[in-house]
Amino acid sequence: MRRFCVLVSALAAVPTLAGTPVPERSVQIRSIDLERGVLELHNFGTAPIAMDGWRFCTHSNAEARRYTGPGGLNGVTLDAGASVRIHLNNDAMKGSGDLNALDLGGAFASNFGQGPYALQLFWPNGGLLSFASLDDMVDHVQWSVGGVSNPVAQTRSQQAVDAGLWSAANAFVVTSGNSESIGLIPLGGELHAPGDYSVTEPNPSCNAADLAAPFGVLDLADIGAFVSGFIAQDPAADLAPPSGVFDLQDIQAFVGAFTAGCP
Repeated sequence: MRRFCVLVSALAAVPTLAGTPVPERSVQIRSIDLERGVLELHNFGTAPIAMDGWRFCTHSNAEARRYTGPGGLNGVTLDAGASVRIHLNNDAMKGSGDLNALDLGGAFASNFGQGPYALQLFWPNGGLLSFASLDDMVDHVQWSVGGVSNPVAQTRSQQAVDAGLWSAANAFVVTSGNSESIGLIPLGGELHAPGDYSVTEPNPSCNAADLAAPFGVLDLADIGAFVSGFIAQDPAADLAPPSGVFDLQDIQAFVGAFTAGCP
């Protein structure tokens, strides 16, 4: 009997294996507005998740291990299918339900934007949160211009790999110098890789008549593209109502935009 009790005690001391499905890992970083500095957390699960004690750990190319406060998300409950948005520039509208970074206490790493940057989300796992625990890490994402790795930004990236949340420590979502946002493609599961994210780039066209490269310049290439599109009834040449009808109104809209020129 004593040997059985000792065995039970020993098994109880073994930590939960990283990657074991838990409802809390249904809360994930779904989108990152790089221009406005807004993070969206979304509950992909089927049950509400209380976020008391949850914290961020962030890293840039300039600093690592920047933590939000231990009570910053207290009182926040994410219903199934719901989101909460966190404004790093502290410009959330009152009454919107959004949060400001200042509301979370502590600090996010500086140089948020094109990257290199890494975000991790942690929960207290039913007790005291440990940033070193694989089981306490809930989600991770990292990005950089050109997808170039950075040793400071990826300070906890290997931990995310070991936790079954990220594909490789040096794998970054690829941004450009102008990327507007990053969005998680809802594929399901906990393990993510750079290919699971879409990156939104600004529209290179200066106006409706700027249909061909080089963008930002209105020239014969744009005229040719419009004529070809108009003949082929390509939606790109459908510049005026009624939609789906290619007529004089579309030609006039193109001429007007072309004559106005690029800013």
